Amino acid sequence: MSPVERLKQGANTLGVELCDAQIKLLMDYLALIQKWNKVHNLTAITEPNEMVSKHLLDSLALAPLVAHEKTLCDVGTGAGLPGVVLAILNPEQQWILLDSSQKRVNFLSVVKATCELRNIEPVFSRVEDYQPTRSIDAVVSRAFSALDKFITLTEHLMDEHGHWYAMKGEASADEMESLDSARYQYERHTLQVPGLLAHNRHCVTVSKRSQ
Repeated sequence: MSPVERLKQGANTLGVELCDAQIKLLMDYLALIQKWNKVHNLTAITEPNEMVSKHLLDSLALAPLVAHEKTLCDVGTGAGLPGVVLAILNPEQQWILLDSSQKRVNFLSVVKATCELRNIEPVFSRVEDYQPTRSIDAVVSRAFSALDKFITLTEHLMDEHGHWYAMKGEASADEMESLDSARYQYERHTLQVPGLLAHNRHCVTVSKRSQ
């Protein structure tokens, strides 16, 4: 199965509708990752079909959970995952792509220009130093840090109505219970990613309790 066919089949399994233009943009994005990876080591995953499953489909699996959010910040975005993928899927969303590596932010600037993505904003900063210039509805991470540290480092980015989405492999009960239950509530979602074992991917959504 070709990477394009894998993408189409996987998106269909996820219930995500991709038009031909979006499929082309996603494949162009993967090609840019492969090109830059030869010099800048953006990812250890380089086989095309594996990249479709572990980068594109893994990111698209989050789409239903964040579909209602308007402005999102992808912290520790790396090569732009999941932010670039979800920005391509939903042009109405605005994505701030935050990373502390200048080379990764330079790469994302090339992605923005090459793919003409007006709804992404690559930002070079440590997350604890970043002061957003616009209201952020949600903060997203993909294996960024332990859940309690993720909340602590990013709490200043949103008001009390914001949401956190932490994509993880195994989401242990101990990690979730480390949150202050008087302040936060959470839900654990299994992400059914085509081509990956179901128990390998989860998303923990967190919000503040009403005071």
